[in-house]
Amino acid sequence: MVAGLLGANALLEGGLSKAEILELATEMEGHPDNVAPALFGGLVLVPMGSRPLHIEQIPIKPLEVVIILPDFELLTSTARAALPTHISRADAIFNLARTPLVIRALELGDYAKLGVAMQDKIHQPYRIPLVPGMAEAFTAAGEAGASAVAISGAGPSIIAFAPQGHHAIGAAAQAAFGRAGLASRVWVLPLDVGGSLVV
Repeated sequence: MVAGLLGANALLEGGLSKAEILELATEMEGHPDNVAPALFGGLVLVPMGSRPLHIEQIPIKPLEVVIILPDFELLTSTARAALPTHISRADAIFNLARTPLVIRALELGDYAKLGVAMQDKIHQPYRIPLVPGMAEAFTAAGEAGASAVAISGAGPSIIAFAPQGHHAIGAAAQAAFGRAGLASRVWVLPLDVGGSLVV
């Protein structure tokens, strides 16, 4: 979507800023969760419920991450349907208390802090069982050296953060999915901090 909007803006010489393209993309997508980082790169906070959207870009350290994508179809609608309609106050507090720590850990490039910050009680416990081998892949990635492992988006991909040993982490998670009967692909990628470009 972002590529299409940027391409159309360039071809038509529309002159829209990234902030204006974000407004259009958010209307189409329904939320800025994916389109904001695609446009701006890095860590971007965009609180919902106000217009124009408030865009807060937070500088982060250059990091490499491991993405493991099992060959398994998990529709976003299915992942959303797995979530409970109500959560306990304790679970909400647990997650909210970690939100600023995620930001701080990414700012500092602090992998130990990320390991604490990315613990979750609101969506991962309900989504992990939807994908065969995912729980085992989380464990295997951690044992291979990942400081933090999380579902990427709604899944089925997972993301692992580590200062080193990225390929070994990917191989360990891939093997765990393999034992559950799923092939998977692995990428070791740098976090993009520059955002989208039209060239």
